[in-house]
Formats: sequence, C-alpha cells, structure tokens
Amino acid sequence: MSTKHFMRKFLRTERLDCLDGKTFPLPQNNPKIVGASIRSDEYTRLLNIKLKEENTMIKTNDFTDYYTKRHANMIKQFEQWFRCVRKSAAPYITPEQSERVHEIALKEYETLIPEIPYIGGKKVAGTRNLVGSVILLAYIRAFEKEGLSERVIGEIVYKSFDAFFARIPAVFGTLAGKLMFVPWYVKKRKKTMERVAALPYTEGFVSSFVPCVDGSFVFGQDVSECAIHKFYVKHDARKYVPYLCLGDYPMFRRLNIGFFRTKTIGHGDAVCDFRFKKGKTESGWPPENLAEWQGSREN
Repeated sequence: MSTKHFMRKFLRTERLDCLDGKTFPLPQNNPKIVGASIRSDEYTRLLNIKLKEENTMIKTNDFTDYYTKRHANMIKQFEQWFRCVRKSAAPYITPEQSERVHEIALKEYETLIPEIPYIGGKKVAGTRNLVGSVILLAYIRAFEKEGLSERVIGEIVYKSFDAFFARIPAVFGTLAGKLMFVPWYVKKRKKTMERVAALPYTEGFVSSFVPCVDGSFVFGQDVSECAIHKFYVKHDARKYVPYLCLGDYPMFRRLNIGFFRTKTIGHGDAVCDFRFKKGKTESGWPPENLAEWQGSREN
C-alpha cells in the first residue's frame, strides 16, 4: 500500500479506532492463519466470491438486515480476529480447546449478527468498532464455557487487541501520529463528531469535541453514549466492557498518538473522556495502573 493510498484511507476514517482488516489487510490465501482449523485455498476462494456477490447485491438504501446481507464479510472479520484471539489465549487453553472455542464462538456470533443495531453503516466508523466488539463477545461466551475466569478472559481480550493493531505497519503509525494534531484535521474530527451525534440511531455513539483550556492536552472527545456498552448490557455482559475499553491503549500506542483517559461509561461514569496529546500512550495492561480503572466500578 503506497503512502498516498494510506493517507486517502486514513482521511476517510471518522475515528482513529476504526482501522480494520480492510484498511490494513491480513495476508490472504494462507491456510495456516485463518480459523482454528487449517483452511484451504478453496475455502478462501469461495469466501471471496461470496463477498463479491454481496457487494454487488447491496446497492440500495434499505438498511433492513444490514448485517445479515453482508454475512460473508462478517464471517471474514470473525476469522481475522480469531488469528489474534488464538495467539492470546494460547497460555490458558489447549489446542483442542482452541478448536472448540472457535466452533462455539462462530455459532454464538451467527446468532448475534441479526441483533446488531444499524447505527449508520460504512459512513460511521463506529460500525466497525461495534462489529468487532460483537465478535469478541462471541469469543468471550466461548471462553466462559471453557471455564476461564473474568480476569483471564479480560487479559485475552486486551492481548487480542494488541495483536490486532500490531499488524499496522510502523510507518503508517508515524504518519498517523503527525496527522492527528494538524489543525485542519482536528477541525475535521470535530465536524464528524457533530454529524454522528445528530444521527437518529438510538443504539449508536454520541460524542462531543472538547477544546483544551489548560495545555494538558491538544483536544478531547467526550463519548456520552456508547454503542458497545449498550449492546453488552443488553446481552448481560456489562462486566466485560471495561476490558473492551482497554483496546484503545494498544491502538493509540501503535499509531504513535498520545492518549489518556480518566473515566469510562464501562466503569459507570457519565462519559468516556478521551484526551489526545503529543507523546506516547502508556500500556493498558495491567489495568490497575490506569486512572480510568481506579475507584469504584459498576459491573
């Protein structure tokens, strides 16, 4: 991917955490990295054909069954995430359990897909964040059935995020870190927050721009409504939301963007107070070292 192509992709994003397997593709046609079992080139070929068929079919503005109409793409994302989840879970489960986790999680994911709320589709970067969180919820349910504790599952979730964002080439992270604080880009992000907040989707994200007044950061973003939190609460998985929030730390570290946060909706606060600055982002694990993790928890 050329630098010019990357910048064009990057500028289309509405939040930096919307980077996914399409923006930074995983290697294709490698049977050793897709799924719990070894996948054949034929499996990949058929999946790609299905993806093309879906892209051809979806040409209207009918958002009914938005995700089920993109079933092949949803499964592709699931398999991409499994590569990261399998590596992160390796210290805690056997290869046989890994196979079982993949099978259980896939079935769980299939039941969850029709329940994912439409919040703006491809024009809202939060859609990819929401889909990724639903994929992880499917794996969380599978790990619970294998008897893993909340803490161990939380660590697997965090390390899966770490592995997922590690795929981003370092040069892209350098460019992203420089672009983040360019004045015109900051203005673009502010307008995007306003546009998304005005959308009529009650299950989506709502955030507002926060200017800096004391020099402690460049700008901020207060998220007052979180689609991921809403979905997890609905599915009786609220206690895992704080671990999902930790995924922002490896992402911003990889993008060379300074970031800190003292509150999250997942911990029972009114907002998630994202603050961006020049410099480095601390590690998100162990979470007890983070300001957002300290104090009372609402799980």
